[in-house]
Amino acid sequence: MPNIHIQDLTKTYKSIHKSQALVGCSLLIDKPGIYSIVGPNGAGKTTLLKIIAGILRKTSGIVSVQGSTFYVPENPASYDNLSASEHFDLVERCVDSSEIIRTPKEVLDLVGLPHKKKIFDYSKGMKRRLNIGMSLIAKREIMLLDEPFEGLDPSISEEISTDLKKLDDGSRIIILSSHDLARVEDLSDVIIFLKAGSIMLNIETKSADSIVIKVPGGTEVTNFLEKLHANYDISEDEIIINVEKEKSQDIIKKLVMQGISINEMKTPSLLETYRKVMEK
Repeated sequence: MPNIHIQDLTKTYKSIHKSQALVGCSLLIDKPGIYSIVGPNGAGKTTLLKIIAGILRKTSGIVSVQGSTFYVPENPASYDNLSASEHFDLVERCVDSSEIIRTPKEVLDLVGLPHKKKIFDYSKGMKRRLNIGMSLIAKREIMLLDEPFEGLDPSISEEISTDLKKLDDGSRIIILSSHDLARVEDLSDVIIFLKAGSIMLNIETKSADSIVIKVPGGTEVTNFLEKLHANYDISEDEIIINVEKEKSQDIIKKLVMQGISINEMKTPSLLETYRKVMEK
């Protein structure tokens, strides 16, 4: 079973002014699924993917990767004078025959690319699908995709998202970085929040562990929440309470007994969680 173990990973780029791209990152991925890394530009997403892929050397820390990897950069290179079929034939000739799990024709049909059209005439989205397809000919247990949706039309992003869901068959780890939070939320099993080179939070999307409760603002309400040691934020005329799911019923009961009406109660969206993490 493929797995990735990272502990206290640091990467410093040596230049006139030393720059730390990653600072004390620790991460354990020990089961198949789709894992997404989100964070602002310069957070270290590409650096982390390249270190996992073995393209970049770490400065310090532990990086253990069990399983064969395939890395797809944000702007992948290709031979403009070749077709997709010829690219896949080239990959097939470059790997050990014992590792081949699909023929070039099978991959072409899987990713929906034309057989003879030259790459010169490909759109950006088609080139992304080409590179994803190249990873499917030989057995690769870990796929690393850097910004697979960047600069694509929504319809093409949806097609690539569908492709990735098909590949999530319980046999591989798929790790991608993206700024497209809505697509990440729909696609991912786990979301990793990266800020200034540090992993701030990991959440499993299918088992949200927190609830957002919105109540009317006012000094009496905030005083009561202080007594409960509740975690809350004030937004205009509302108070937003963040509470662990298992504690939510107790908080709701106490609010009702205090005569505080509840305006809204929901699981926080990825955007709300992202903003909260990045503001820390």
